Amino acid sequence: MASSQNHQRRSKQGSGLKAVSNSKKIGSKEILVVDDSPTDAELAVETFKRAKYAHSIKVATSGEAGLDYLFGTGPYAKQGPRRPQLILLDLGLPGMSGKEFLRRVKEDKRTRAIPVVIHSTDGHVPSILECERLGASAHVVKPIDFENFVRIATQLKL
Repeated sequence: MASSQNHQRRSKQGSGLKAVSNSKKIGSKEILVVDDSPTDAELAVETFKRAKYAHSIKVATSGEAGLDYLFGTGPYAKQGPRRPQLILLDLGLPGMSGKEFLRRVKEDKRTRAIPVVIHSTDGHVPSILECERLGASAHVVKPIDFENFVRIATQLKL
């Protein structure tokens, strides 16, 4: 219960989410990037743009902001829940860890089908295996590059 209250309190402090590009097209692809590093998030956004994959890319700077966006809570209560085609998730988030974010997304029936690609600075095998056990679809090492993204997107049939 205290965790839920802390989540709600942090959500009121600011959204921690920015729209990088936005299209109102019906059926447009949307990506949620959850990464606290502006540099890493921007590299990911540029890769998605280069691949012409997404019409809308949202960047959440914390796990809490990402969950608020997905579930339509906190500052996103008026817009309602969102279902991006893909979540690119940094494991090294401040506050709620990337693994905790992944666990919550995969435990909820509303979001468990969304592919989550782990985006981390190393290929630490035990960490990757734990993320796979939690439901991660793939893992890419930072910085993300165009060829690696295309390979992952093809594997996930995005």
